[in-house]
Amino acid sequence: MLKQPVKRKILKFLLGGSLAALINIIMMIILIKNLGFNSPILHNIANIISIEISLVTSFFIYRLLVTKTKVLFLVAWYFLSGYLHFFLYT
Repeated sequence: MLKQPVKRKILKFLLGGSLAALINIIMMIILIKNLGFNSPILHNIANIISIEISLVTSFFIYRLLVTKTKVLFLVAWYFLSGYLHFFLYT
């Protein structure tokens, strides 16, 4: 039988992966239904965008849930938000 800390870590990985998959699906729905990515090429672009967004968010989810490095999370979030702010508003 698995020990309690191992079970907890497995559950955290399952939760993190489920949240990443959910974010990916939600982003695909938003891009295709709400923003009008209707052609096959735009579907591929929407898929690329949603995968990248879910990868970045899953990085932060795993850092918070599994590895418990909150200082690194805050520093990375600061730089990522500045990076996104630069590209969205320039």
